[in-house]
Amino acid sequence: MSTRDVLSAALDGIVSIEKEIKGKERKEYWENKLDIFKNEPNSFVGTQKVLNEDEKGMAIHFYLCDKDLMVIAEENEKICGFMFGHIKEGEFGSDTVSGWIEILGVAPKDQGKGIGAQIADAFVTQLKKMGINTVYTLLNWKDTNLASYFASQGFKRAEFLTLKKDI
Repeated sequence: MSTRDVLSAALDGIVSIEKEIKGKERKEYWENKLDIFKNEPNSFVGTQKVLNEDEKGMAIHFYLCDKDLMVIAEENEKICGFMFGHIKEGEFGSDTVSGWIEILGVAPKDQGKGIGAQIADAFVTQLKKMGINTVYTLLNWKDTNLASYFASQGFKRAEFLTLKKDI
C-alpha cells in the first residue's frame, strides 16, 4: 500500500472506528485532519513493521506536517488504530516544546491486543527523535478505560487543572 493509499484508506477506517467507540460519525472533521498530511508531499515519515504474538504483521505509518503528528496502524491493509496529536511550544506558560495527544482510537474488536500500546510507542518515539521529552493529553475522568490505558503507558496526572465555563 502506498503512502497516499494509506491516507485514503485511513479516512473510512478512522471514521468507522470512532463511530464504533463514540457512536457518532465525524467524516468532515477527519477529512480536514487527513488533508493536512495529504496536501504536504513530505509529510510521510516512514513505516514500521511490527509482528504480534501470532506472527501476523502490522504496519505502523508515521506522518508529520508542521506541528501535526499522526500514527496509523493497519493489519492486513485494514486500519485498526490511530493517534493524532500536535507539537506545541509555550503551552500554559511553559518554556518547553511538548507533544499533545488529541485523539486515539483502536477498533473495538482489536482492543486488548497491544495495538494501542504500539501506536503510543510509535508516537512517543517520533517525539523523542525530534528532541521532545514530554507528552500530554486530556481526558474525561469518567472515561476509566481510557484513563487506565494512559496509566498503563506511563502517563501520570499533570500539574494542570482544566476549567470549563458553558456560555
